[in-house]
Amino acid sequence: YQDDLGDVWSENEDDSDDSVQLSSSEDEYAAVRSGVKKKPKKSRGRVSRADQEPSTEVQALLGMANESYLSGAFEDAVRLLEEIIRIDSHVYKAFKLLATIYIDKSDKIKALTALSTAALIKPKSKEDWDECYQLGYDLGNYQDAIVYCSRSLAVNSSDVSVLYRRAMLYKMEDNLSRAAEDFCKILKLQPYNTTVIMELAIIYVSQNRLSQASKLYEDLLQDADNASSSQDSSGSYIVNEGGADQTPVFGWSELNILAEIYVKQRAWAKIVKTIKYVSRWIHGRADEKWWDDLSNDAEFDERKENLEKFTRSAKKNSPLLYQLPVDLRVKLGFARLHLNDSDEAKLHFGYILDEDVGRYSDLYFEIGDALSGAGFYHEALDYYLQLYQLEQGETPTSLALAIAKCYLYINDLEQAEMAYKYVQSRDPTNFDAQFELADLYARTNRNDEAKELLDYISLQRKKLRDPSVISDDDEKSMSGIEEEQNNNGNGDSIVVKPEVTSFFEGNSQSRRGPAAKKEGKKYQRRTEEEKIVMEAIATDKVMKYYARLKRFDELMKTGSMVAVHEWLHVATLLSEEFMKVRKFFPSDKRKIFRGVIVTHKRRTKLDLDQRIQQLSDKISNSLSDVEEDDDAVLPEGITEFRGITFDEWFDLFMQYALVLTRNDEYSDASNILRTAKTANVFYQNSQRVEWAELVHISCAFLARDYTAVNELTRNYLNNHQFYTDALRLFVASLPSGNKACDIFSGANNHKYLLRQIKASDSIIQNKSIVGAAKILNSELKFEREHALLLVMYGQCMILGKSYAPSLPYLLRAVSVAPKDPQILLSIALAHIHRAIQRQTTNRHMQIVQGLTYMVDYYKIRSKMGIHEHQEAAYNMARSYHMLGLNGLAFKYYEEVLSFKNTTEGGEIDDDYDLKMSAAYNLQLIYTISGNGELARKMVDDYLTI
Repeated sequence: YQDDLGDVWSENEDDSDDSVQLSSSEDEYAAVRSGVKKKPKKSRGRVSRADQEPSTEVQALLGMANESYLSGAFEDAVRLLEEIIRIDSHVYKAFKLLATIYIDKSDKIKALTALSTAALIKPKSKEDWDECYQLGYDLGNYQDAIVYCSRSLAVNSSDVSVLYRRAMLYKMEDNLSRAAEDFCKILKLQPYNTTVIMELAIIYVSQNRLSQASKLYEDLLQDADNASSSQDSSGSYIVNEGGADQTPVFGWSELNILAEIYVKQRAWAKIVKTIKYVSRWIHGRADEKWWDDLSNDAEFDERKENLEKFTRSAKKNSPLLYQLPVDLRVKLGFARLHLNDSDEAKLHFGYILDEDVGRYSDLYFEIGDALSGAGFYHEALDYYLQLYQLEQGETPTSLALAIAKCYLYINDLEQAEMAYKYVQSRDPTNFDAQFELADLYARTNRNDEAKELLDYISLQRKKLRDPSVISDDDEKSMSGIEEEQNNNGNGDSIVVKPEVTSFFEGNSQSRRGPAAKKEGKKYQRRTEEEKIVMEAIATDKVMKYYARLKRFDELMKTGSMVAVHEWLHVATLLSEEFMKVRKFFPSDKRKIFRGVIVTHKRRTKLDLDQRIQQLSDKISNSLSDVEEDDDAVLPEGITEFRGITFDEWFDLFMQYALVLTRNDEYSDASNILRTAKTANVFYQNSQRVEWAELVHISCAFLARDYTAVNELTRNYLNNHQFYTDALRLFVASLPSGNKACDIFSGANNHKYLLRQIKASDSIIQNKSIVGAAKILNSELKFEREHALLLVMYGQCMILGKSYAPSLPYLLRAVSVAPKDPQILLSIALAHIHRAIQRQTTNRHMQIVQGLTYMVDYYKIRSKMGIHEHQEAAYNMARSYHMLGLNGLAFKYYEEVLSFKNTTEGGEIDDDYDLKMSAAYNLQLIYTISGNGELARKMVDDYLTI
C-alpha cells in the first residue's frame, strides 16, 4: 500500500512540475507578444528537510496530536506523535510538541531528548538551543549544557548572556582556561562589565596569574579616571551610571578587590599608594595630591586637623570625604604592618574595635593573625579575645589555638596550657596541639607529663595507621591517659572575665585534675649547687653536640643532603640553648621569645613524628632541664658559654643562617640573624654587627628577596655613611632587568638618597639643612661634593622619567669628576630622553647637548680597554638609533660587529660580547629600509645558533 501511495505522490509531483513548466512557457510567450521582457524568477535554492511541508497524512496526525494535547489527553498525543516520527523523523513540530508535553509532565529527561532532536532538525533555531541549555542545567548535565551553549553561539557568537552561561559552566567544571577565554570574549564586547571582570580576576588568581588579575582592575581604574575628567561645579567627579558595557565604573568594591589582589602579590607599597589615591578620587579629592608627601595616613583620622594644608582646604568641613571603608582600612593596616610601620598599622586596626564583632568576625581573626605573625602577641590577643567573647557556645579550635600561641609567646604559660587542654578535650585527634602541650610541659620541667603525652600521641597515630599493631598494654596505657584527659577537660567551657584578660574564669588549678598535684613543684627554683651541677651536665651535652656538628660540617662539603639535614637538626638544638639565656637579652625580656619563635617555625617544617622524636631526645638528654634566665651560670668577664667561645657561637649563627637560606628556609634564617644581632655578646662588638649585616644581605640575595636586600643595604649605609664602597654595594646588590629599575627608583630610595645629599651639603656648607639625614659621625669633614651619591640620585630620577630635574645633580657630579664616563653617559641620556618627550621647550638644542656629552663619553670610554670600546660604540649607535638617525647608527653598529670575541680568536669575552644585540638592531634598520637581503645576512651571521 505504501509503495502504491509513494507512486501516487511521485506522479502528482511530476504533474505539478509539468504544469509549472507550462505556466512558465505561457508567461514567457505572453511577455514576448507584449514586448516586455519578463525577469527570470529567482531560485529558492536547496530547501532543508525541516522546511519542507510534511505529507497530508503527517499533517492530519499532527492536528490530532494538537487536539489531544489541548484536551489534556497527553498519552494519546504522545502515541500520535510517535507515529508521526515513525513515518517521518524530520518533522520539527512533532518533536517540539513532544518536548512541551514532557515538560508539562515534569519529565525533563525525555523533554530534553525531544527538544535537542528538534534543535538538530533546525540547527539555526537559537531559542531551541537556549531551552536545551536550561533543561540540561536543571538536570545537572553541565557538559551537555556547555554543548548547547556552543550550538547557540554558533548561531549568534556575540550573545553575551550565552557566553556568560558557558563561562560559568566551564568554571563549575573546573575548566578555568576555557572559562577565561569566554570571559575575555565578553570583555571585548562589554569592556567595562564589572561582574565579568571580577569573575575573570578570580580565575586568574586561582591560576596564580596575579599580574593579569591586577591589570584588569588597573585598566578599569585608568579608563574610569579618564572618563571622569569632566567635573561639576562643586569639583566632584561625574560618574555616568550607564550600562556596564558603556561607561567604566570604579567604586569601593572594585578597589577592595584590587587591594586583595595586591595582598596576594605582597605588593604592600602599591596597596598604600592605590588605596590613598583612589579613595581621594572617589570622594572627589583627586586634586589634593599633597597628601602623598606625608609618610603616614593622617588624612583618614583626626591627625589631619593639625595639618596647615588641611585647615586651608575647602573640604575641611566635609568629614565624610575623609572616611575609609573598614575593609580597606584593614588592608591598609596589613600593608603598613608589612612595611614595618607597626604604629600606623595598629592605628588602622584600632578602628574596627568600634564596629560590630559579629559582622566583621573574619576581619578580627585576620588582624589577630597578622599581628601574631609580626610578633605583636599582646595586641593580637585583643582581637582574638573579642572573638572569643562573641562565641556563646563552642569556641572554634582554630581560635583557641591562636590564643594559646599568643599566651605562650608572652610567657603566660598557665593560660597557654589551659587553651591547649581545651583544644585537646574538644578535638582529640589534633596531635599538633597535643605536641605543643607536651613541649610546654618540657619547658616547665614537667618532663614526666611531657613524656607521657608524647607516648600517647605516638600510640594514637600508630592506632590510626594500623590498629593491629597496638598491644593490650598500649590500650591500657592510652585508656589511663584518656581518663585523665577527660577529668581535665570535662565541663571546661571557655568563659572570659568581664575585662577580657584571661582565657578561663575562676581558679584554673581546679580544672587540671592529677596534674595539679605537681603544681607546687612546677615553679620551684633550684639551689646554687643544683644550678652548677645542671650547668655542668648541659655543658657536657652541648660540647658533644658541637663535636657532632663539626663532623657533619665536613660531610656537608661533599654535598650530602643527609649531612645537611642532620647538621640543621643539631644547629637548631644548639641555637635554641643559646637563645634561652635571658642574660644575653637584658634590655627586653620578650626578646627571649624570638628564639622560641624561630625554633617553633623551624620545627613546624618537620613532620610530627620527627618533632616528637626531637622533643623526646631533648627530654632524655636533659637539655631542657637548664632553665632560662638565672639557671644559666654566667660568671663575670666570660669569653665562652658552655665550652664554646662567643666567636664560635657567632660563626654558628651565621653559618646556620646561610645553610637555612640555601635550603629554601630564608624566613627562618632572617629570624635567626635578627635574634643574633640583639644578643648583647654580639651587638657590643661592632665587627660582629657588621658581619651579621653582610651575612643578612647575602642570605636575602641568595633567596632572591631583592626588596629585603635593598632595605638591608640601606641600613648598612646608615652605619657607613658616605662610604663609597658601601654605596657601590647598594647598587651592586640590585637584581637585573626591569626589577632592578623598579626597586632602585622606589620612593624609599628616592627619599633616602635626597636626605643623604642634603646631609652632605650641610657638612660642606657648615650649616643645617631642612630634610637632611642625621650625621652619625660629627667629626666627619669633606670639602668636595660626593659625586657617586649625586650620580645615584640623578639616575634614580632618570628612571622615574624626571629627566630635567635630574640634570642639576648630574652637572654637580660632573664638576667633581669631569672625565667620568658614567656621569657623562647619564647626562647625555637625560638630555636625549627629555628631547623626545612630547612636551619640551627646545627639542633640537637638547638633542645637540645630549650628543655632545655622548661624544665626550665615547672618546673617554673607548680608550679604557677593548670591552669598554665596544660598549661605547654600542651606546653611541643605540642613541642615534633612538633618535631615528639610522645612517649614523649604522656606522657605530658596524664598529661593534668589527670586534672579535675569544671564540673567533679575539679578545672580547663571550659573556660581554655585544655583537648579537648590535646585529639585531641593525637587521631592524635593514628591514625597515626594505633591504631584506642584508637583514637576512645579519640574522644568519650573528643571530642563528
